[in-house]
This record gives sequence, structure tokens and C-alpha cells, in this order.
Amino acid sequence: MTYAAVIGDPVSHSRSRCIFNYWLERHSIEGRYETLRVVARDLRRSVFDLQRKGYRGINVTLPHKESICSLMDDMDMVAKRIGAVNMVTFGDDGRIYGRNTDGEGFIRALERCCVGVRSHIKGKPIVVMGAGGVARAVSVSLLAYVGGDCQLRIVNRDCRRGRALIHFLGAGRFYDWDDHRCACEGAALVINGTSLGMDGGTMWEETTVDWGLIFSEVAHRCIVYDTVYVPLETSLLRSARESGLPCVDGLWMLLYQAVPACVSWFGVEPIVDEDVRRHVLSDILCGRASL
Repeated sequence: MTYAAVIGDPVSHSRSRCIFNYWLERHSIEGRYETLRVVARDLRRSVFDLQRKGYRGINVTLPHKESICSLMDDMDMVAKRIGAVNMVTFGDDGRIYGRNTDGEGFIRALERCCVGVRSHIKGKPIVVMGAGGVARAVSVSLLAYVGGDCQLRIVNRDCRRGRALIHFLGAGRFYDWDDHRCACEGAALVINGTSLGMDGGTMWEETTVDWGLIFSEVAHRCIVYDTVYVPLETSLLRSARESGLPCVDGLWMLLYQAVPACVSWFGVEPIVDEDVRRHVLSDILCGRASL
């Protein structure tokens, strides 16, 4: 029996267990994937406990993606550059390896949902809301995907972190949170890389951002992408749909970022299709109904 888990705080929103256990059953693999709430002060102890117990690996969600880096013996180049890990593998050699698959999952989901997206966003403003681990992964992947014509705009509530991300990337322009409307002018792609809108967290309605007003002013072909997946349709995406804009929800990204972990831990490359999406979506809807 091969064991793996996802850790975070909060972690009840995570649907990783639903995804992996579906794939394990689909491929007749003897394995088990768990959801574990780990608070910040217990992160180090919890990681080494799971390694000692023989777990093959763990996924990492908020707020541990950055702090867990200090526990890694080695990280892939993407994780090193971003400074955030979402996938941990406990090696047979006793070492702990970190990887970041958020950017890969983000791009694969974007391409699946938006045909010809590279040419659509090339040379046009791209807005990323946030400056944390997810926003960094998304920004790095976009710079590599679009190339030198990537007009990246970072919007963040913490000016220090936002400017630090621009310095880290060596590209883009920072916009203060109060200048979000200006940042979205002429945008071909707007991305929420924060936890805003997630069940149990701060809602967009509690912020100063009026997406309805913003989307009434952006180009009709502006793509709106929310990395949040619980709820599947956040108020950000609802406003975008009401404005007739193409949307990408966070569930496709969640599915695609999980593929490398399934390969590494369970030895199978799963198919990301409508069947697994419907399975996870049903779990999301049932979970919300029980709240």
C-alpha cells in the first residue's frame, strides 16, 4: 500500500484526495491518499513524521508552499526559482525532494480551455492578482510561455511583496491594489492568484474591487482565470460570465498540477478528462451543500 497526502491550513477545501483516490481506483492501484490539516508551528514535525511513517509524498497547499522549502534536501529548478513547493517526494535514499507543478498545471489548463491562447495574449497586458506562491508560479510560467512580448502586470495588497515579485521576475510592472482598475485596462488575460473568493476565506465583495465595473470596460475577448476552485464559480468568474467574457476555473489547473505527483508516487500517468472533472465537481457540489 502506497500512502500520500495533502497538507495545509485550512485544507478542508482541497479536493486532492478526491482526485487521487479516483485515479487509484481507475488504475487498480493499491494506494491511499489523505487530507491532513497541519498548522504552521507543526509543519516541520509533521513532514518528518510522514516521512518516517513511510508516506511516498505530499502535496502542499496554503499557507505552507513557501515555508516548506527550508525542509527540502533538493528542489527542481522551477521550485528553486519560485521559492515555493507544492509537491514533496520522500526518496528511497532518505532525502526530501521538492517540486512546483502549479505553473505547468496553469498553462495546460489555459491551453485546454482557450484554443490559440498564446497568440491571443502575446504582446498584450496580462494581469496577475497576488504575489504569493501561486502568483509567482503563474507569473514565471507566463513569462516562459509568452516570451519577450509578455506585458505582465502584478497587483497586490502588500506593496512590498508586489514590488519584490517584480524585482524577482526581472520583468513586468507593479500596480498598487487601489490601482487595480488601471491595471486591467486593455488586458487580454486577468488571473486571480490569491485565495480571495475561496470558501471560508475573504470574499471579493469584502474588498474594494468591483469586477462588474472593470469587466464592462475591458476588451470583449479578455480571458478571466481564477485559480480558486471552491467554489467553482467565484464572484470573479460570475461577473466575467455576466459580461460575456471567456472564463477558466481553477479545477482544470488543480487536475493538471496533480498529474506529475501521481506519476512520481504511484507510477501511473493519469488522463485528465471530463470523467475525473465530473467526479471532483460532484464532490465539490456535495461538500458545499453540506455547509
